[in-house]
Amino acid sequence: MRSSDKREAKSSTVPGVDELSYDPEFFAPIAAAEDRHFWFRARRRVIETLLRQVEPSLPQPSNVLEIGCGTGNVTRTLVDVFGADAVTGMEPFGNAVAIARKRLRCRVVEGDLTAPPVSGPFALVGMFDVLEHLPDETASLDAVVRLLAPGGVLLLTVPARQSLWSYFDVASGHFRRYEVAGLRAALERSGLQVEYVTELFSLLFPMMWLGRRLASLKGGDAAREREKVVSELRTVPVVNDVLTWALGREARRVAKRRDAPFGTSVIAIARRPS
Repeated sequence: MRSSDKREAKSSTVPGVDELSYDPEFFAPIAAAEDRHFWFRARRRVIETLLRQVEPSLPQPSNVLEIGCGTGNVTRTLVDVFGADAVTGMEPFGNAVAIARKRLRCRVVEGDLTAPPVSGPFALVGMFDVLEHLPDETASLDAVVRLLAPGGVLLLTVPARQSLWSYFDVASGHFRRYEVAGLRAALERSGLQVEYVTELFSLLFPMMWLGRRLASLKGGDAAREREKVVSELRTVPVVNDVLTWALGREARRVAKRRDAPFGTSVIAIARRPS
């Protein structure tokens, strides 16, 4: 069953940049925090672990596309694994593209899934916390499948659990959060074979649930909600280091393809049939 939408889908087609639900003003503070913030660091480690696992099984040549690459945080990990010549980052917002091009050695193009300015097929497509911003989940995934080579892999992350829906999701431009079963069903509807799907960052779940509930009681306008999101990018150095270490241990679990009982993100590996 599909995860519940918190907003009505705007269209039955792949969204263009004007329909994307994201505030491009977030890119600058995010870019400043990505290298040190525990969540970004732990997520990169988990993603790299799974990238290195699937690499030997990818069709050749192993060319890679990241959809919604933002300022290039995960794209750098893709370059580390596959090499700069094999990786293309695609991002619809020009200010993020400008930052990414300064940070990355690979190709970065401005565009979206309506008419991707890239020539596939690709052995691997990455979407890291992107799908939740797209109003039409099915049309978007169908477009991704068309970019994949037979036997190619989609690796993606999304925010977990509707019970965690809060000001953060509203200010971040999310249409939905995902349950494991809902993401699996969405991927399978698009013809992909799900090889692994699990929640991540169980340690954060109780803290996030309580924090979001308390914050929601205070209410607030859009400006206050946006400031709350930006404030979550600020961390105390010692706490940040401890959480980076603790959450980084998730990479050991996913390396063994073990499931987690709950979490704050979902990660999935899905393959286009050969």
